[in-house]
Amino acid sequence: MFKSGKLSELKAVVHFTSQDDNYPASNLVNYKLNRCWKCSRGESATGRASVTLELSSAVFVQEIGITNAGSAFIQVDGLVSEGSTPVPLLPMKPLMSEAECRGDPATSDAFTSTRTYTRADFASNSFRRFKHLVVTVMQPFKLGLQFGLGRLTVKQPTFANKIHNNSPSLSDPSKWER
Repeated sequence: MFKSGKLSELKAVVHFTSQDDNYPASNLVNYKLNRCWKCSRGESATGRASVTLELSSAVFVQEIGITNAGSAFIQVDGLVSEGSTPVPLLPMKPLMSEAECRGDPATSDAFTSTRTYTRADFASNSFRRFKHLVVTVMQPFKLGLQFGLGRLTVKQPTFANKIHNNSPSLSDPSKWER
């Protein structure tokens, strides 16, 4: 899915607001299953669900890959450590248009599309190491539809674990290896 960087392992699900027993949040950390996370049918009426994922180590995030599972919007916040104040990483981004959301999930590719977000998409103050990611998905246009994520991958710069935190090159993402 990505052209550069090192894949960061998603270690565990720390918290979720909703999950369907057939599509649990743990599917996001178990790539071998190739199954998605979806909110429960009852919770889908709120149009919002979130999951907090622990990364195997604290990393600078270079890219985030998303495979949609019926969500209209996504937002990702980073946590330096569990319980710390969330830092906006990926501001709210559309995954589908309103017209696509109102379409038939069985026939529309938008419900399962894949997107990659890079540093250019991230909030300007998000340049730091994160140990946890809080992923919030929304589906306000088709309440009652189960939605979530098909897959989430995180890439870090290839040098991120080889240098010191106060290195001047960290402040300039254009110097990151590609």
